[in-house]
Order: sequence, then structure tokens, then C-alpha cells
Amino acid sequence: MTVTLEIWAERLDNALDIYTRLVEEELANADYAELSEESKQYLDECCEHRLDSATRPGEVLAARINELYLEAREKEAVYIGQAREQEQTDWGNIVTETASIREAARRVHTAGFEVGPDHDNSGYVLPEEMCPASLVSMNAGSAPFTVDDRVTQYEAFARHFDVTSAVVYYPGSGHDVSPSAAFPGSRVVYADVDAAAMDDLDKAGYETVWADATAHELETGADIILFQNAGLMEEPIVTRNLREGGWVLANNHLESAEHVAALEAVELVGVIPDENRRIINTSNLDGYLSRISTEPESAVDPDSQPPLTKGSSLDTYVFRAKYL
Repeated sequence: MTVTLEIWAERLDNALDIYTRLVEEELANADYAELSEESKQYLDECCEHRLDSATRPGEVLAARINELYLEAREKEAVYIGQAREQEQTDWGNIVTETASIREAARRVHTAGFEVGPDHDNSGYVLPEEMCPASLVSMNAGSAPFTVDDRVTQYEAFARHFDVTSAVVYYPGSGHDVSPSAAFPGSRVVYADVDAAAMDDLDKAGYETVWADATAHELETGADIILFQNAGLMEEPIVTRNLREGGWVLANNHLESAEHVAALEAVELVGVIPDENRRIINTSNLDGYLSRISTEPESAVDPDSQPPLTKGSSLDTYVFRAKYL
């Protein structure tokens, strides 16, 4: 499997190399005839002969990089899924074996984006259709925002468990700064591979880390780690960064809560339901995750199960690290 991952990483890196050359030589928006024979040959091979005299090289190559990115991340996801199915626990090794894909993906998030001095004049250097970084961004062009529902759930958690946090860590945050509103007295660290999102948050005064969160390690550790629609490799993030007695809050939209629940070092201590975000269920939690409905909300009979045990992918699951 690692050989396959290396091959996909190499394909992505090669496409990024030629993209960088086109941009540096100001040929991304050029006519096909202006390209060198070497560039034409590579583009014809990489882009499966989609280029012709009426097509801009940057647009075709950016689209191909986006395809390669999605395919590479899918290969990585399959590999990680197999590791979870086999109940592998050596997450350090899994992080190492997926490093080539993640580093290539990190390059995509800067392809076509430039950070200005002191973050002034930062931005995408080419139109979206010719900018891989913009094409792969979850919310390109957005500004920092808060989600009221999440703020309410976080505040309910802190109030119920009487938590006063020193460090809150939010990997895969994008532009969401809800934790800063919910934990106003805490140091909140935002981390994301999306360079543009982290630049926007930095300019707005938030503490950011432009990083692949899977391999990143906070220098101080975290009292609270948040996963919201994360789609990350949650296990090594928790293992590397959660302090003893710390908390993890995760929804299950992309199975983050299930992945955290599989860790022996934490235990589920509460669930904040999406339908009533001020209530915390702390009893009868055994098997709660297995009862999460995969059907659309409209297809679920509201009287079939008690509302606090029906389960929703947007419920917030509260885990606490076990004391050793």
C-alpha cells in the first residue's frame, strides 16, 4: 500500500512542479504555442491530451492537479480505513507511511497562493480556475466566522463540567473561529493545511498554525481538542497533543467521534445533542455511537427513540483522557 501512496504523491508533485514553472515563467495564461516543447510534452501526458490551441495551460493543469489531489487523498483514506479496520494502534507508523501524500497535498494548498509581508497583500495570484489552492479550499474567499450552534454546545460543555481551559486546539478549523467566542479566557490555536484560511485568521488576530494537523505537535499540549466535520486522522492528533485529564469534543459528521472513541486513553463522558444544545446527556452512554442514524433526518421517526439517544452526526461527543 505504501508503494501506491508514493506513486500518487509523485504524480501530484510532478504536476505541481510544472505548474510552478508555468507560473514563474508567466505562461499559465499563455497560448499553447508559446510553451516549450518540454512543457507541451509533459502537459499532454499529465493532462491526457486535453490541451489545445484554445485552452489556457494554467486552467487545464490546475484542474488536473485538483483531480490528482482528490484521488491521492482517497488512496490515503483507504489506507487509513484499513488500518482502523485491522485495529492497528501504531499511529506513529501510519503517520510516517502517509507522509508523502500529506506533504504533496500541503503543496497543493499553496499552489497559486502567496503570503505577503506581514500578511499584507496576501492572496491568490491567478483566477480561481487556474489556482489549485483555491480549487481545493473548502471555503475559499471566506472570512473568519462563528457558528452559533457550536458556541452554544461548547458553552454548555464548559458550564456542565466546570471546565476552565488554558489551551484549546482546533485542527482542521478552516475559517471557523467559534471556540474563541465560546472560550474567551483561553488560548485558542487554529491549525489547517489551507494556507489562505490560516492567513485570513492570522490577519484577524487569531493564533494560527499553517500545518498538516496529522503530524503537527503543539509545544505545550492542549486541554481541549475540537473536531468539527474534521475528516482528519484524529487518533495521532489526540495522542500527540492531549494533556492528561484533557477533553476532546467531536461530532460524527465525518466519523471523528467514532475514531476518538476507539482510543483506549479516552472515555466518552457525555453527549450534547444537536436538537437541544444546552442539555448534556451523561448517562446510558454505552453504545451511543452505534445508534447514530445514517438516514436523513426527515426519514427518522422522532418517536422511535428517546431524543437524547437517537443520535445525530452533529451531536457533540465529549471525551475525557483517562488519568494514568
